[in-house]
Amino acid sequence: MTGGTSGIGRAYAAELARRGHSVLITGRRRAQLDAVARSIAAESGVTVEPWIVELGDPRARTAFLDRVRQCRPLDIVVANAGFGYAEPFVNGPLRQAEAMIAVHVTSVVELFHAVIPTMIDRGCGSLVAVSSLASHLPVPGGETYVATKSFLNSFCESLAVGLSPYGLRVQTLLPGFTRTDFHRYDPDFAARRSAVRLLHWDTPETVVRASLVALDRNRTVCIPGWRNRLAARLLALLPRTLVRALMRRTAAR
Repeated sequence: MTGGTSGIGRAYAAELARRGHSVLITGRRRAQLDAVARSIAAESGVTVEPWIVELGDPRARTAFLDRVRQCRPLDIVVANAGFGYAEPFVNGPLRQAEAMIAVHVTSVVELFHAVIPTMIDRGCGSLVAVSSLASHLPVPGGETYVATKSFLNSFCESLAVGLSPYGLRVQTLLPGFTRTDFHRYDPDFAARRSAVRLLHWDTPETVVRASLVALDRNRTVCIPGWRNRLAARLLALLPRTLVRALMRRTAAR
């Protein structure tokens, strides 16, 4: 489980622990991650191991993957770690986009590549990548974010087809607005808060329950909430020229 300090990642860790799974969770904030691990372990009675890792650092990822390969049995792997933009892509520093690609894409590819052989040997296992409903949209100011999430959609769909004969399940989770601290890096979010209050917001627990129910039913794509599923279907029906025009108008406000 990557990105287990708060929000959706913490909800996954807590729910899997309640189901009796020992859990390895990662994060970058040691005090918070240790507190989460102690709380979940005390509530569930299972082992919860915190692992501090900066997934944008190749050497840190290597050490983490070495630890993951030692986990037995390996029932489910959730790639949840991610962050939003603090600085724009246009006229912004390239390092921000590079860091996002490393965390959202490279770390997920390396993690799944590391655990798939073990799961194939057992003939079972589940892989979950947390994407975003925004991956279906062209988002000015979030170009790298939506592109990396779109990669996860395609990557996991192909994996699901290729791994199905081995008994493995693969899911991409596409949540909509969720009440987490994800937006703490967005300097404009406070200014938009009054507008986004009008939208439907899910809790992390609701999102995770939907994901695990869909996983039990072997659904490759999970979009929690009927409003979000409706929005995704409507977006799929609209001409992309119209979608781009709507997003330009939204960005201009």
